Amino acid sequence: MEDKTSNNDTLIPFGLHKDRNTLVDIHAVPKGKACDCICPSCHSPLIARQGDINEWHFAHLSNKEAVNNIEDICEYSFFSSVRMMALQLIGQNLKIDLPPYNAVVTDSYNEILIKEEFNITGRSAISLNNIDIDQNYLGHKVDVIGKVQDYPFIILFNYPDKSIPFSSFDLDNKKCGIISISLESTKPLFFDANKTGKSYKNILNTYLQTDLKSKKWIYHPKYKQAELLARQRLEEKKQERIKNYTPDLQSIIDTFKPSETKPSGNQVTYQCTICNQQWKATENQSICPVCRSPLYVQEIKKTR
Repeated sequence: MEDKTSNNDTLIPFGLHKDRNTLVDIHAVPKGKACDCICPSCHSPLIARQGDINEWHFAHLSNKEAVNNIEDICEYSFFSSVRMMALQLIGQNLKIDLPPYNAVVTDSYNEILIKEEFNITGRSAISLNNIDIDQNYLGHKVDVIGKVQDYPFIILFNYPDKSIPFSSFDLDNKKCGIISISLESTKPLFFDANKTGKSYKNILNTYLQTDLKSKKWIYHPKYKQAELLARQRLEEKKQERIKNYTPDLQSIIDTFKPSETKPSGNQVTYQCTICNQQWKATENQSICPVCRSPLYVQEIKKTR
């Protein structure tokens, strides 16, 4: 009976073939134990599950069938499986589409946001040569490092619980390019593979080369210069706003006006000490009808 496991993070799309010593796609091996594969992480036997309902995947043999009860401590996962196959697919040369790299700088004047968008590079395609995998660059382990026109170009695979190792301090004024490629979007692509008839390996290869949404620029050597020019344009915008600023005088006056008190509805008898005029009005309406001034008004009697 096929495994009913539905946790996609534990399904293994690629296994290590014992005789070939290479990662193989679940679609490229016989069903069941005949797949002749082991887990690249713990080296325990795998079984190829190729049912009609669930997604095709490798799974560890049950504890009764396994030589050692080590499945619980195996660190192998969906994403590490995909990462290892990606490294195997890349080889020594890779043509890859890159997304545009846009950014924005901001400032404010009179609490109004001012922004200036700028472009570092447009959409492009590169050929990555002299590729090495799992190497160190500037003291950090990187997934892929190659050369583009004699300059280092680094690829980092990104997925949950795997952080980007570089900081802006590490990369300041370096002649290199760095992108990250998220592997998260491979999950829905793989789990639709049974409908499309494509293998996980072919899907992953196309994804690495052509998918733009999964790629994000981490560093580009032209960023600093493009940012400097953008900040200069931003400052020009700000100075133009300052030059053309016209204060709203009425708003300024209104801020200094005493707040009006809502009449309470009580009837009050007032008298003006200058002209001796008396009158009745609601509370807080103490302006002499003759002198037109509240300065010499006093309250005589209040009624509800």
